[in-house]
This record gives sequence, C-alpha cells and structure tokens, in this order.
Amino acid sequence: DLEALETYGFRGEALGSICTVSEVIVTTKTTADEVSTQYTLDNTGHIISQKPSHVGQGTTVTVLKLFKNIPVRKQFYSTAKKCKEELKKVQDLLMAYGIIKPDLRIVFTHNKAVVWQKAKVSDHKMALLTVLGTAVMVSMVPIQHHEQEPEIFLSGFLPKPGSNPSSTSLTSPDRSFISVNSRPVHHKEILKLVRQYYSSQCQKDSSHTRYPIFFLNISVPASVVDVNLTPDKTQIMLHNKEAILLVIEKVLISVYGQLAGNGTDKSSSECLEETGLIHSGEPNQPGLLNAPEISEVADTINGCSKKIHFSNDKSAVVVDKEES
Repeated sequence: DLEALETYGFRGEALGSICTVSEVIVTTKTTADEVSTQYTLDNTGHIISQKPSHVGQGTTVTVLKLFKNIPVRKQFYSTAKKCKEELKKVQDLLMAYGIIKPDLRIVFTHNKAVVWQKAKVSDHKMALLTVLGTAVMVSMVPIQHHEQEPEIFLSGFLPKPGSNPSSTSLTSPDRSFISVNSRPVHHKEILKLVRQYYSSQCQKDSSHTRYPIFFLNISVPASVVDVNLTPDKTQIMLHNKEAILLVIEKVLISVYGQLAGNGTDKSSSECLEETGLIHSGEPNQPGLLNAPEISEVADTINGCSKKIHFSNDKSAVVVDKEES
C-alpha cells in the first residue's frame, strides 16, 4: 500500500511539534458529518475543547501565537529581515503549489494585508500566467513527452530557444519549478541539466550564471519515488533516476538541440594535427617545442575530448591513435 500512495502524506510528529510552541486549532468536516467541528489542542496535542463550526468540508489547521513560550526564538523571527525571509519562503512554496494545482485558489495574508494571491484557473498554462506574468509566458514553449518503458510522463514549459535571458532567467533558482507526482521538489541534477541546455543556446554572457525560469512536471509510478528523506519532503530519491534524466535530456535536445561537442568529437590525432606541428602521429621536426608552439598545442589539447599520450622522450609528442 505504501508504494502505491499518491497523497502528499503527513508526518505524525509535525502536529505535536507545532502544539509545543503555539496554540493550535483544527477545524474539520468529512462528507459523512452534518456540520464541521472545531478542536482546540493544548501544548501536548490533546483536545481541551470542541464546538460546532460553519466551515465546509475539509480540514483547516490554525496556528496562533507562534513561539509564545520561547521568547528568544520569537524575538529572532520578529526582526524585519528575518520576517521578510520567512514570508518569501512561504510565498515561494505557495507559488509552487499554485502552479501544480491550477484549480486551487490561494490567498496569502500577513498582518491582515494580502501578500500574494492566485485565483482558481483551468490549467497549468493559466496558472503560470498568473504566477509569472505575461512578459515571461510569451517567451515560454510547452513540452510534453510520454515514455512507456519505464513509465515516465513529462509536461511543462521551458524558455524558448533564443529568448532574452533577462526575461526568462534569474540569478537564483526561485522560479525553477520542478514537481514529481504533483509534489514540489528540489532536485539538483534535474536543475543542472535544464540549466546546462538553456545556457548552451544563449550568448556567452551572464546567462551562464543565471537560472532559467521553467516548470517541469514529472509523473512516474509512486513506487519509484521515496519522499521520506527530509521532514519537508522536498528532497526525494528516484529509484530510476538515470532513466528519468535521460528522458528529460531527450526533451531538452528536442527544444535546444545537442550540446556543443556532442556527436562531433574529434580524435586526439585530428586535434593535434590541426596545430600543424605533427602529421600522422609523428612530430614534423625533432627537438623541443618553443613557447608559442607549446601554447598552441596546449590550447588544442584543452579543446579535445579524447586522451592524448606523451612519450617520455621530450623531443617527441606521440598521439595514441586508439580512441578512448
């Protein structure tokens, strides 16, 4: 059963931990209940009171007076800088869920002021339009790919090839949205792969130090995903990670083309022959290379993907004709 679960899940100790540092009220109603019930919990997680409520079907957890019994921690999070950082973390998480769940209406308030909100929309494109704005979405291209063996389904939006990096990338990965089975996750290898292909088609400027704005939704069987690595479940283990990375790369190639050098590698002999200092694996002239020649050979070697072997004889550069 655990391998087939598709819900987000909830760590049992989380609610108890919240109760120890705040006042918690849980309001809930199932389809079988006539009215909802509001429960007030004490700092050990036990119900101390309950009463009927007007809230509809579902569950609402309300946390009040956070860190009320830990004054030092409360003061730490009350500073303007820390408060701003925490609000941004909450907003980033809500944005991720807002994109993954288009039919979700979200209103984020702080001190009775609306910080961010998203209306209920029809699909991922409209959700992205709401979260990222029109200026970004006009530079995005939709992707969709289905692999049958192993079963992997990809969908989402990537920056169009040749798009302006100033509108399709940021200096941080805050808008690089990756989800696995509708769960927002952080996956360094997937992010690195997308970033690598995105940067390859940009001009050699600051885009190579930036992160593309994109949304990649990965759907795989629940049995190949382990979400219980960290308490927030944003770090996951993919049992068929290599297969998923290959499928993602296939999609990236279809959008951005092959990375420079892929499929066009030259042999080590060809690399050195381009310098004009050797021919057919033998040096043109015996003796030590002078400084300009050494520099020319070094530059060529650095750009060569094959291994080059040097003999112990300082007067000769010998190329191994066998490809490595």
